Amino acid sequence: KLKCEAYPCTFSSLQALLRLSTSLLSMSYLRIKGSIILFSTFMYLQESSALANSGALAQTLAKANKNSTNVVVHEPEVATGGSFSDIWLASLTEAVVTLGIFAVASAILRRRGSRRTRTKAVGKNAQPVPVETQSLSTSSPSPKKATSSRRPPDTTSLVTAVRAGRADELPQLIDAAYTRAQRRAQGGADLEEACSQLLLSSLRACAAERQFVQGLAAFWHVKDRLGKGCQDLWSMLLYTVLEANQLDLCPACYRRLCAVGVPAGYDHVNMVRYFAQRQDLPGLKRMLDGISSMNLTFDPLSRNKALSACVGKGAIDLAELLMCHETCSEELDCIAFSTLMKGYSRMGQKQRCFELKAEMKERDVAPSAVTYGILLEVCVHCKDMDAARSIFLEMQNSNLVLNAVHCTSFMKGLVSIGLVDDAAEMLSKMHSRTGAEPDLISYTTVLRAYGERGRTREQIQLIEQMLKCRVRPDEIAYHAVLDGCCNGPLGGVDILELLENLIELGLQPSTPSFSIVLKALARSRAFDAALDFLEGAWHRFGEPARRPRLFLQLGQACIKSLQEGTAIRVYQAFLRLRASEGEEADGWVAQQMIRTCLGQGSVSTASAISHEAQSAGASLPSWVAKALQDEAEQQHRDAPEAPGSCCGGGAI
Repeated sequence: KLKCEAYPCTFSSLQALLRLSTSLLSMSYLRIKGSIILFSTFMYLQESSALANSGALAQTLAKANKNSTNVVVHEPEVATGGSFSDIWLASLTEAVVTLGIFAVASAILRRRGSRRTRTKAVGKNAQPVPVETQSLSTSSPSPKKATSSRRPPDTTSLVTAVRAGRADELPQLIDAAYTRAQRRAQGGADLEEACSQLLLSSLRACAAERQFVQGLAAFWHVKDRLGKGCQDLWSMLLYTVLEANQLDLCPACYRRLCAVGVPAGYDHVNMVRYFAQRQDLPGLKRMLDGISSMNLTFDPLSRNKALSACVGKGAIDLAELLMCHETCSEELDCIAFSTLMKGYSRMGQKQRCFELKAEMKERDVAPSAVTYGILLEVCVHCKDMDAARSIFLEMQNSNLVLNAVHCTSFMKGLVSIGLVDDAAEMLSKMHSRTGAEPDLISYTTVLRAYGERGRTREQIQLIEQMLKCRVRPDEIAYHAVLDGCCNGPLGGVDILELLENLIELGLQPSTPSFSIVLKALARSRAFDAALDFLEGAWHRFGEPARRPRLFLQLGQACIKSLQEGTAIRVYQAFLRLRASEGEEADGWVAQQMIRTCLGQGSVSTASAISHEAQSAGASLPSWVAKALQDEAEQQHRDAPEAPGSCCGGGAI
């Protein structure tokens, strides 16, 4: 404004300066100075040359500030008035004043930032104000990381060593750091604190890398130098011994923790985990009574984590104690009820789950989608489809949105009682439900149900529907269709045709795929077709079809079905195919087939397989020849004697 009064330059030029100043705040002083001088030169050229169009200079100014975005330089008008020296002096003065303002503002900001840092440090070192009742809050079972004002400089090297995979070297590294700390320490207390900080940093680094055993080894190495330790150290050690499955050390760590401070919420959650693994109900009650004597309570998050720890270990009685103890005085929420309900669901206690649901209704706690899912699972597990239908309809009438998990759970219940068509109908209805579109598990549930009943035609149609809905079948889904061949009246040709259809639909055959096909062919007694299939798959599919166990599977099926000749041909084909690939003769298949033959009493077939193996150069263990000899002698002894042999051939 002052410049406009002193010099009749246009207001649009000052607008350009204002926009440029905004974009220059994050730039260095040299860039600022250069930009202002360039703008001063631009003003001088306005006055002296009376340019009709200064768009070129405006573009030059924009290029000088290429790091600034959305800078708009208006095209200035031609201004008159003012001499060269006056305009240049005023512009230079403006540049100097601007730089001075930036310098003063920067100094003020730096000073304010240093004050804030000091205030923050004081706040961290301040002692907490004691209150009558505190809440144990937690965000994770592992202790939070707290900064220490007297952390030794060697802690960084210890953390780096653990991250580099050198956690086993922690005892030696801590010794070296302890020696350097002795030179800096001013007394025994300082040395103990330095050792505690070194161990604490090591334990945290080991916990981050899941190297709990190595962290515990470091503790045993330096435990005599720690003194009383600090709260963070014993909290971290409690978590470490629990994860290292050294449960006997948990009570001692907890006592040392209580001796130096007030345990936090995650410390009590870790102790609940300890009691849950030990199934120690009296021990948990003693700890909860101790927490109550300190006027502490569990906050909802800590309580829910503790409940989850109990349910995860099957300690449902400990979870019940947590639910009713005075330290968990906070109102139970849906997560707490659902967690406990999940534990009873795993035990198959449907009645208790519905009692908890009724209690939720009394306390005006609305069930969630997870709650309904748990109830559906327990109803399906107990095969109570009437209760499952009731829960399913109740959820449909609520404001909750059904998802694929709920529908799939209901479908599993229908399948479990033989209502496969109802489950398929439920699957088709899921396509029209927003948010409940069927997923891979939903399709696989119906595919398996069809397979158990040999309904391969419906299985193929369902696979095609999956592909249309862009749900890619996995190997389990494809194998569910192949399993259907074992339960249906399909012949050998139909089974191989089904396999080809699945390959066209995306199946990539693997060794388990071929094993299922051989099983189906054996059940349909198509042994010759199975042998031809194996020989063709050897060349067509390569390694997955060349596993020795596939030939052993077919050979054993032939022996058990009294197809001894086919069993010998299976082993001969196996030897021939391996020889064509330049591989040595395999003796393991021969041993297993001989063992099966002897179990079926087919000594002649076992002898023939042994002869084929030895002729091909396969080595057989000594027990094979001995077993064949013993079986031959046993058969000779069991053979009926010729008439008259007992009388020496004499006349009666």
